[in-house]
Amino acid sequence: MEIRSALPCIWIYERADDGVFRCRLAGEEINTANGRSIQGLTAREIIGPKFDQILSKRWAYILDTPAIFHGNTTNSPARRVVERMCLPLSDAEGNPRFNMGVTDYYDVVPMARESEIIMELPLHVAFYTIPDLQRIYPKGLEEDYPRLGR
Repeated sequence: MEIRSALPCIWIYERADDGVFRCRLAGEEINTANGRSIQGLTAREIIGPKFDQILSKRWAYILDTPAIFHGNTTNSPARRVVERMCLPLSDAEGNPRFNMGVTDYYDVVPMARESEIIMELPLHVAFYTIPDLQRIYPKGLEEDYPRLGR
């Protein structure tokens, strides 16, 4: 994928000192999938408290380990397939503070909202160590695996 063609699918969230993740950048595909511009909103405001808890634990793990995340939905004729990858970024002082990701939506029907995708589609999740890319199974995120796949 060319970088230029990926820009509409790019997103960046910043972890504030209180642990809350706020969207700092969202490409047009991301905004369309959410039905509005999400820049400046917290993850909780975007996807609700139930999934914010899962997402926040996952993103904190990505920053604190550090690790790369890859997830994709299973193919479903009734819904689109989604694939995403996320990696940690540091601030100017070298502290892990941002999650940068790309989400690709392979539409098979008119676009549903991102919150519907999160709630309805099984997601296969994988984490990989940096820099050697060994697959890891994080402790404390086990509740994700039955619903999201492993």
